[in-house]
Amino acid sequence: DIGMQNLKVNNISIDKLTSEEYELIRKRHAEESYDIILKRFNKPMERDDFHLPVIDDDYVPIIARVSKGHATDFFEESIEYFQQNPAKPLNRTVRAELLTSLLMIADELDLQSKRAVFFEAAKFNLSDYSAVHWYKHHYVASVEVDKGTVCLTLQFPEDANEYEGLIKELIESKLKTQIEKVNPILIESTGGLLRLNDIEIRTQVDHTGTKRKLPDGALKELKKILKEPEPVVSDIKEVEDIISHIIPRPSEIFTGRKDELYTA
Repeated sequence: DIGMQNLKVNNISIDKLTSEEYELIRKRHAEESYDIILKRFNKPMERDDFHLPVIDDDYVPIIARVSKGHATDFFEESIEYFQQNPAKPLNRTVRAELLTSLLMIADELDLQSKRAVFFEAAKFNLSDYSAVHWYKHHYVASVEVDKGTVCLTLQFPEDANEYEGLIKELIESKLKTQIEKVNPILIESTGGLLRLNDIEIRTQVDHTGTKRKLPDGALKELKKILKEPEPVVSDIKEVEDIISHIIPRPSEIFTGRKDELYTA
């Protein structure tokens, strides 16, 4: 993820990014990481550039491509590359497809609340889009993998009914997508020994007051991300009034057979 630290869109600061601009950075960061690692070979490095540990040069291109492949947009591309070009630096076999898959799912499982440090967040005016992902981590109390099952525990403040299920859906839907991508590689690369079978998510109420309420702006953005339609508010009385104007009322004046009635 080193590319995330080195990318900007039109020099816009993080607190001013729209969801579209932030998503663009997320898509580009893996390619940027790839370029940063390879910079060791083809560009003069400055003092503040990212420096790899001292390793043999034959491993650097493999590390760069594995790093690039951990992102959704480049995963299939990297797996296909390694399948067609088996990695054998210094005549040693590297299980690059397995490493790429493990890195991808490990990155997706890096959800725990330690990532959401509000002291750090106070330095920025987080956009609503950034706040969604910040609070997503804030609510994850623990992450474990037990016999192929991903087990998550989420903790929410009291009165979180409006967004508790939405946060769960946000996490679970992405996890399912990534597991479907990596499972075939995990199974093939380990002779069926390694695979992820299921996801179990349990929720708890935090009674200590340490979990913060999801801000209204972030909740609105969360619904947009999940494409939840806004509720349609209708005034039943207003509808009845409209109908009453459309349907004519029966006349209170008798207008027919006047002569016959008088004759009778």
